[in-house]
Amino acid sequence: MKLDAMMSDLTKENVLGRVLAVVYTIEFQKRGLPHAHIVLWLAEGDKLVSPEEIDSVVSAEIPDKETDRVAYDAVAQFMMHGPCGEANPKCPCETRGGQLSAAKSTLTLGMLYLTIADYL
Repeated sequence: MKLDAMMSDLTKENVLGRVLAVVYTIEFQKRGLPHAHIVLWLAEGDKLVSPEEIDSVVSAEIPDKETDRVAYDAVAQFMMHGPCGEANPKCPCETRGGQLSAAKSTLTLGMLYLTIADYL
């Protein structure tokens, strides 16, 4: 299972640093796709504290439409939505019963909150 392999990389291989604790949950999007929300507590010397440090290990790219049409179409169909924010305040990711969703990715001191999609 991809999630098990990724959790091993994170907690045993320490690919993001020494992990002191971890919590995760598996959820299903409205379109039915499984994804995991993972919270890692990193050791003091391994914490990612700046946007540049976070950007060096976390990224997302849309496949090139011209060179990988199959991957592009899959991402466009199953993983993209929006626009979000002020451009579309009624977008499902922005509202939950008329209120802003609390399910936003956050970074807090000493804790990296990652949303990793499609690891099941």
